[in-house]
Amino acid sequence: MHIGSVVTVPLYSLAQASAVENGNPAPRGARVGFQVVGIEANVTDFPAGVTAVYNLYTSPAFDRGKGRQALRFYGALVRLRGGAADLPLFQVDFQHLHGLSYCHGIQSEDSGDTAVERSIHPQAIGWWLFALFVGLVGLAVVGEALSRQSLLEAESYPILEALGFRPRQVFVLGMARAAAIGFIGAVGAVAFAFVLSPLTSVGEARIADRR
Repeated sequence: MHIGSVVTVPLYSLAQASAVENGNPAPRGARVGFQVVGIEANVTDFPAGVTAVYNLYTSPAFDRGKGRQALRFYGALVRLRGGAADLPLFQVDFQHLHGLSYCHGIQSEDSGDTAVERSIHPQAIGWWLFALFVGLVGLAVVGEALSRQSLLEAESYPILEALGFRPRQVFVLGMARAAAIGFIGAVGAVAFAFVLSPLTSVGEARIADRR
């Protein structure tokens, strides 16, 4: 699926209202082709251990046109002040509201959000720990290399002093050389990490990255 793809969706007709309420019949309405103009990742689109549900967001033009000839069901996303603890009371009050006798039910989206977060969070923590470990190893290797380089350069210090270099100038020269080496190494490390970054994410994190 990419920008420009055409997705053909069969719609339920208005005459199938009672059949849809009592079961899952085959759509007998119009077949509409939708052209993909954008792709977004919603938390309900992730598997999280269950079958993924993919949502198709249409334009207002469809809602004013062919959408009026298709069977519709309305829903609302509500954030409760008390979270999941308020869900049972909210469900009772909602079903007793005037004119909402057709309510099919209420479900909590928190469980799906929590499942997705739990599947991605350990991977994120693992990569942060891996980055910290690699950073510490890199500091140890670079520090050892710089110390050896300093010992080798110490042999040239008497020559530099004979040429008129002061101790501060010798120190600045050594730091400039170390800074240049560190800068080149950092640029190379960032480029290497950028090239390999698409291979690191797995599971839901890879799905989110592709979207």
